[in-house]
Amino acid sequence: MQEAALADGVVTHDDYESGYRRYVGCLSAAGYAIIDSGVQYDVHSFGVPAEAVVSGDDDRCYTSEFKNLDIEWQISHEDSSKTAKLIADCLSASGIAPLTTMDEMNRQLNENDMTFDQCAQTTP
Repeated sequence: MQEAALADGVVTHDDYESGYRRYVGCLSAAGYAIIDSGVQYDVHSFGVPAEAVVSGDDDRCYTSEFKNLDIEWQISHEDSSKTAKLIADCLSASGIAPLTTMDEMNRQLNENDMTFDQCAQTTP
């Protein structure tokens, strides 16, 4: 299923959601329930029981149903990611109006002799 969704090089919201539901269903069929924290920064936020990791079912289900879609989705949504928000907040706190994209904000960090690590340490 992932291959078909990735064939055109674009992961749609429906592709992403379908892959996530298949992943959750696969884990459920193996006897595990995820801890779903909803969507944050355009990405599903969830926890997996340790037993599912130890058994290998999490890796099997994630790899077969969702992994490639999840990676492509997150890459294509980096500008609305938690990291982008952290950098934007850091720039704002330093009196710099953040630009729109991650590339632009990373350039702003460099131009102002700031690092991501500094932002991560100072932004709540």
